Amino acid sequence: MQVAQRLILPGLTHVPTQSSSFSPSSSARVDLPVHDFWSGPENQVLIHLWENLLKSPEAPEHPSPENPILLYGPSGVGKSHLVWGLAHLREQQLSQDKQINGSHSQFVCYETARQFADEYIQVYRASRTPGKSNASTDELLPQFRERYLRLKLWVLEDIEDLAGKAGTQQALVGLWESLLGQRIQLIFTSKKPPHSWIELSPALRSRLAGGLSLPIAPAGPEARCALVENILSNRGIPFDQEAVRNLALKQPGGVRELLGAIHKLSTIRRLEGGEIDAEGVKRLQSQAPPPLNPPTLSEIARQTARTFHRSVAELRSSSRRQAIVQARGVAIFLARELTNLSHEQIGQYFGGRDHTTILHADRATRRRVQQESALKQQVAELTERLKQRQKHQAVPE
Repeated sequence: MQVAQRLILPGLTHVPTQSSSFSPSSSARVDLPVHDFWSGPENQVLIHLWENLLKSPEAPEHPSPENPILLYGPSGVGKSHLVWGLAHLREQQLSQDKQINGSHSQFVCYETARQFADEYIQVYRASRTPGKSNASTDELLPQFRERYLRLKLWVLEDIEDLAGKAGTQQALVGLWESLLGQRIQLIFTSKKPPHSWIELSPALRSRLAGGLSLPIAPAGPEARCALVENILSNRGIPFDQEAVRNLALKQPGGVRELLGAIHKLSTIRRLEGGEIDAEGVKRLQSQAPPPLNPPTLSEIARQTARTFHRSVAELRSSSRRQAIVQARGVAIFLARELTNLSHEQIGQYFGGRDHTTILHADRATRRRVQQESALKQQVAELTERLKQRQKHQAVPE
């Protein structure tokens, strides 16, 4: 087994919650169970890039050559951990300059795409309020832009959440070139890979494609073992080496689930005494519920057909009747949301349809879900029903 790499995030003891803030120092935060980022060969390129960003003496004032940077990967792989750590360090570095120069400017901004969209919409509506003077209309949006143009680093999380917000996307595109022209470092994150951003505008996607896009893979065996050993050692908890290896390699789920298992074992050890051994790990894992499998296409089709009073055969048919097309679109949308299947695999199930047809159906349904409250409610209920069936199927008889 290769040796895991440890990326030290200086002074980092917290990560932000979802509360809105223009500054990392004032954002609501929660305690981190682990301060550093551990990685095996699965994230080697990412670690190398982040080390350069953290250590470069010119970084606070000058962006990296890879600008913008996009990190993408599923929840729990460490995207927020990394970008918050960098934002925290930059704020510390730049705050020294502010004290020396007497500046009151904000140089670092960390926010989610939803927060950016909400603030932009609020400013835009205020500038268009009836009775406002033309000067107010002309001044509010430039003031909004000017705040970003004073930055040195802007971190925008979950950029895929701008889907369906055409006005906000246009505003971001308009801001983009000005930010790069001012040599402002831009870092974005996404839960989904760029090729799945079907609801982002071509202009926004092309600008993101012009930077560096890096996937973050779930922690591999080297990183998981190193993480468990490091946490237990820091807490002064004795452990058996083989037990730690079994826990790291066999515990279902990602790093969050692994940390949960560590907390439980630590509590048991404090109550019962002794070290964390193989028997304790085995007992813990035997009590854990089995992992949930994604619903199958046939299950999604059955539940969708039942909701819209259609048959599965109709959803899989070549019929172009509007009611059937719309129900089929919901099933395709749910298949994209709840499974990892490709457009081709979904199309094969739904009557041998090609990639483009499935992509169009998915896009059309997403627009309808955003615009039609009744459909949005139906889709939410369908999603919950499918997830509940997963839980029931996962319970051993």
